[in-house]
Amino acid sequence: RLTNSKASAQLNCHIKQLEEKDTENTSRLCVLNSEVDTLKSQFNNVKNLLEEAESAKTSLQEKIEFIKKESLETVKRMENNLSDTVKIKNEEIEKERLASAKEIAQLICDINVIEEKDAKNKSQILSLTS
Repeated sequence: RLTNSKASAQLNCHIKQLEEKDTENTSRLCVLNSEVDTLKSQFNNVKNLLEEAESAKTSLQEKIEFIKKESLETVKRMENNLSDTVKIKNEEIEKERLASAKEIAQLICDINVIEEKDAKNKSQILSLTS
């Protein structure tokens, strides 16, 4: 009986040690589970930040493409406007040149008429004086 009692006491002592160890392990497991939850939360936060960054990047790329397209269209419009303006100015200059040429031709005709009249007048004066 004494041996059984001693063995029983040793078993109870061992059981108590195992229960303490189990409690300690359960406590550690709770801490580890808490740390896992924290890491999961941090991971999800980082994942969300990456998704937001990717979305912002895509949005910026779309805006850049839009601005490039608008800029190219604006440059084309400016080139067309400049080309039209140059064409109009060239036409105006050509009209002014033609008008000046006509004026010059008219002045030459007028000078010729005056010279002819002057020559006739000189001829008449000479015939009258001789």
